[in-house]
Amino acid sequence: MFNTGHRGITVRTMRRELKGMELNNCRPTRKPLVSAINHKKRLQFAKQHKDWTVEQWGNVMWSDELRIGLFQNDGLNGVRKETHETMDLSCIVPTVQANGGSIMI
Repeated sequence: MFNTGHRGITVRTMRRELKGMELNNCRPTRKPLVSAINHKKRLQFAKQHKDWTVEQWGNVMWSDELRIGLFQNDGLNGVRKETHETMDLSCIVPTVQANGGSIMI
């Protein structure tokens, strides 16, 4: 139970009230942390290739990768947010590529 002074309320009541305010419990949106330099490079790439045809993109080799993290968060952090707050900075957990080290296959 949460202690709210001399009267306590149950966890179930708290969850029901938060849900009633449309503040649903969910995992924060994970978004790769992009440096300012990489941000500029990505924008430049997008501008250079925005008019490519389906045939031109068909000549690009796409590959699948598997990253096995050696040390990483299990991703069980939670936030309370409204539907329109998905990309709000307070609801995002920045990630880094290595997560303390990893192996790429």
